[in-house]
Amino acid sequence: MTLNSNQFDIEAVQGQVDLQAVGGNVLTCQIDSAETATLVAGEAVSIVDNAGGVPKVEQLSADTVEPFGFILRNLKDSSFVADNRVEIGRVNTVVFMTAGAAIARGANVEYDVSEIKVITSAGINPICGFALDKAAADGDLIRVWIKEPVTP
Repeated sequence: MTLNSNQFDIEAVQGQVDLQAVGGNVLTCQIDSAETATLVAGEAVSIVDNAGGVPKVEQLSADTVEPFGFILRNLKDSSFVADNRVEIGRVNTVVFMTAGAAIARGANVEYDVSEIKVITSAGINPICGFALDKAAADGDLIRVWIKEPVTP
């Protein structure tokens, strides 16, 4: 395998951004101080309704909740705890995510909170993006173009 001089990994990993020139929307946020879970790159988050400072985020509570965005991987950390700063990929950001099952290229996807994976939308939970790659099976890493969540 030939490495590119700007390449930091041998292969793509969950939460890594791709196609950065497409006009992605990345925000610097902070994990809320009340968050008890350890969050990982590629995980969906909700925005916390509080005053002052940078936007605070927390773990998405259920599959039925519209994600505010997805935690992006950085070169230093792969997991994040309360009060850590994180970059959040939002609308038009392309992020590598793990598939929870086979997914057709171009299919609308929704986020599975319990598995920290994306699955083909069943038309019940909010659609968070569409698959740019085909996933043959559970565990495949695919690129997802994040779009404004849409509740069917």
